[in-house]
Amino acid sequence: MVNIAVHCVMYTYYGLSSLGPHMAKYLWWKKHLTALQIGQFVFDMAYIFIEFLTGCEKAGAGEIFVLVFISFLLILFLSLYKKRY
Repeated sequence: MVNIAVHCVMYTYYGLSSLGPHMAKYLWWKKHLTALQIGQFVFDMAYIFIEFLTGCEKAGAGEIFVLVFISFLLILFLSLYKKRY
């Protein structure tokens, strides 16, 4: 559900920005969108850690792969946030 909510906000931003440069004044919340995405990655990582800590049966190699993937995304988005804002 978190992913759906974040993507709804993302595609709203992309849709508005695709309408042209005159929409820039309405896209002041770009920084907050990036922060929201970073928050989603942290939330996802915490969820996976909780699966492992509680001995969840479904926690396995797939979750480890996702955890590594999300870690890379988090690093990239934090770098982007630091450079832009």
